[in-house]
Amino acid sequence: MEFARLARTALGLAVVATTAAVACLATAAPASAVTADVTAACGADGAVLSVVLRGYGRVKNTVKVQDGTFVLESREFSQEYLGTFPRPADVPHTFLVTFRAPDNVRLSFVREVKTAACATPPPPSPPPAPVTTTTAASPTTTTTTTTTTTASSSTASSGPESTSSTPPTTNTGIIPLGSKSDLSGPSASVAIPLLLGLCLVSAVVVILFTGRRRRRAD
Repeated sequence: MEFARLARTALGLAVVATTAAVACLATAAPASAVTADVTAACGADGAVLSVVLRGYGRVKNTVKVQDGTFVLESREFSQEYLGTFPRPADVPHTFLVTFRAPDNVRLSFVREVKTAACATPPPPSPPPAPVTTTTAASPTTTTTTTTTTTASSSTASSGPESTSSTPPTTNTGIIPLGSKSDLSGPSASVAIPLLLGLCLVSAVVVILFTGRRRRRAD
């Protein structure tokens, strides 16, 4: 009788231990498969926050993502959540991720991730220098052209032309020849023929004129 009682007691304890072990395994199994990664790094477009939540229960889990006081996203999800948030590169960031698991409070968390400025902003460009415009006055050149008109006066005889019917008078005087000293030299050979020619012409003119007067007289 005593042995049977001990056997029943041992069997009851074994059942209780087995049930407790199964319950512990059932509780610990989801926890070992849970993934909660919150990282921030500098990328090509600036700072990037990455949130990866996997292996949670099929309940209304909630996640809230903030950059300082600015809320990037706040939503519910079941089992898995993936989020990527690019942010400006020229300023530092303080990211805050708040997760709530209604079926297991121990899995809930609040994480803070900070990043420095990923890029240094360029220095402000200096103000443009004032433009100074200098206008040089060009000298004024005045050219005065004076035109002098010279009138050529022609002196004409004011007396009326006299018409004479008297025939021309021929001087039949003897043209004296120059002295021997005047005819000497290179011009003597030219002057003598000219004088002889003039004498001949004068003689011819006298003869013609005398003959014409005789004819008129007849």
